[in-house]
Amino acid sequence: MSIFLCHNLFFPMHCDVYYSLETQDDYGKMVKQWFFDRTENCSIYSISDRSNDENFTFNPASNDIFFKLETMLFGRTETDLRKSSNGEYYPLSNILINNIRGLETDESFFIETVGGFIGTPTLYEIKANQPYVGPFNRVDYYKIQLERSDIQGDLIA
Repeated sequence: MSIFLCHNLFFPMHCDVYYSLETQDDYGKMVKQWFFDRTENCSIYSISDRSNDENFTFNPASNDIFFKLETMLFGRTETDLRKSSNGEYYPLSNILINNIRGLETDESFFIETVGGFIGTPTLYEIKANQPYVGPFNRVDYYKIQLERSDIQGDLIA
């Protein structure tokens, strides 16, 4: 038995990757239909800095902050999330990340705690996806920036 149970030190988590196909309804409104593509190895973490805070206050005229909420997550993945498992590329606006969980425990780390989706894994939109080129001139991993999506619960129909 090993002391450190993680199989991969750089990607100790899994996440589910969803893509959408866009169609138009009878009135011309764009409708996204989401489908599951794959489970990806990743490492996701939060970071505390001023750019990641969303401030809430009871009195907008004052500078008194009631509480701060970190709205973004950062991390890395082994592959480019813009490219689906069948080789097709998608824009970042058509990709969602769901069910970020531990590699060993398979326990979701980020879950909804209010509304009609209590206990379900939180959905995240990708805000940035950048390759990290290492010292040997090859892509070592992809840096990602995630933000909580406004469409919680609409992914699975």
